[in-house]
Amino acid sequence: MLIEELFNATVPTENLALQALKLMPMNQRRHAPVVLMGDGFQSLNAMQAFHQSVHAVINRSDLGRLSQIIQQVIADNNLFLNAYREAQLRVAQGKA
Repeated sequence: MLIEELFNATVPTENLALQALKLMPMNQRRHAPVVLMGDGFQSLNAMQAFHQSVHAVINRSDLGRLSQIIQQVIADNNLFLNAYREAQLRVAQGKA
C-alpha cells in the first residue's frame, strides 16, 4: 500500500488515512507492507519509517525507482516476519 504524506491534507497531521494507520493495532498492520511517500523523507530510511509507523518511506524524487523499492520492501517485510508467521501457523495447527 502506498500512502502520500499529504493525501487530502495540507499538513501530515490532517491526513486521516495516515492517522488511522498509526492507530491500527500492529497485528493488523503486519498483513500488508505500507510505504509512505513525501518530500521530506530519505527513501528507505528505516528510522523515518519507524517514526511514521510504516514499513518504508520514499522521497517523491525516487518515484522512477518505485517498482524496485516496492519489491525490496516486500522482500524485507517477508524476511522480517517469516519467523513470526511460522510460529503463528504452528500455534494455529496446535503444534506449539
